[in-house]
Amino acid sequence: MAALPAFLKRVLVCVCATVFFFTGCATIPDSSELPVQFKVPVSVWQPVQRQQALRALAPEDRARLCPDDDATLFPPLLREVKLIGSLTNYNSVAQAFIVAISNYLPYAVAFGDRENVERLRDYLIEAAESRAYLQRYRNDFGINGYAPDNEPAYVQALMLIPLSLAYDYLTQVYGRDDPGTIRIREWGDALVDAILGAGDRLQKGYDRWAAKAAGFGLWGAVSGNTKALRAGWGLFSFGQSVVAQDGRHVYADLYSGTQAIKYLIMAIGMQVLAAEAFAAAGFEDVYAWKSSDGKGSLHDTVHWLMLYSGTVPGSYLGSHYHSTLKGPAWAEFYLRRFPGTATSRLIEQTINRPTKHGIYTGYFGGWTTCLVHPLEPASR
Repeated sequence: MAALPAFLKRVLVCVCATVFFFTGCATIPDSSELPVQFKVPVSVWQPVQRQQALRALAPEDRARLCPDDDATLFPPLLREVKLIGSLTNYNSVAQAFIVAISNYLPYAVAFGDRENVERLRDYLIEAAESRAYLQRYRNDFGINGYAPDNEPAYVQALMLIPLSLAYDYLTQVYGRDDPGTIRIREWGDALVDAILGAGDRLQKGYDRWAAKAAGFGLWGAVSGNTKALRAGWGLFSFGQSVVAQDGRHVYADLYSGTQAIKYLIMAIGMQVLAAEAFAAAGFEDVYAWKSSDGKGSLHDTVHWLMLYSGTVPGSYLGSHYHSTLKGPAWAEFYLRRFPGTATSRLIEQTINRPTKHGIYTGYFGGWTTCLVHPLEPASR
């Protein structure tokens, strides 16, 4: 059989991926075979050591990396995740929870006192005791085949990211056997179960799969929830299966311009957060792992994204601040793990670093410059 012309291959990719996005074609992949024996619970970002290093800096130097005010208002806690708006433009109080924790945690670490830490802990205990956001309002966005549980479950997965980073910190301050941290852990475990039980379990879009991989992976690593870790690995491995040998992601064949950059950031950035969880749990070579022969690694696709973004005018990767997902905050984790490499140098050339507070992307952990960026200049 003759090979398909390039333009027909592109059409086929677009049709298949579009059908996948709107109707779904798989459940969460089988993750019974793990690449290594994960060792959990572990710390993903070593918060106490980071706090000590930050506190050793002069206040003005800390303020270049971290937010230096505690004006964060914690939103009211609701029992369900309800989305208001359209599928591509919605709001919810659950999203406000994500942003609030992402904003407050780095301040508490860099500038806060014991009272600030207790405020964070008490708020999360309140969320746990009220069983906040464990229910979902079934949003029917009017798209044939789109399960109403899908998008609320995706938001629940996004909640696991700041919750995991905060829980990592609180367990180092109070201990894993503290009654408060136990209640928070039980709530996080319940969130995992709620997400896994979402409707028919169909996941729409590679960016959604990656977000759940990140949420499950991070929570599994810091809490010791092996069910979450296994689910996260299944999702992560599926996400890598759509990466070509040169690192090109399938989303570049579905979208163009800044729309392509948006979805690529969401998909690849979340894969990086998931990889951080798996690396911390013992799979140190996760960034070099390939789903099969002829596919690319996460190293490959991060490098490719930096090159690709340079061809797109107005690329979001040049924006150091974004309230939700269109930013490079996830790249700080990569820079911490791989200082001085060719890809890391390319990231530094791509990111437009601000003069104050560092890089912020709300759903990728917030002020990640504060949390993990190397304090000493990396060797070049």
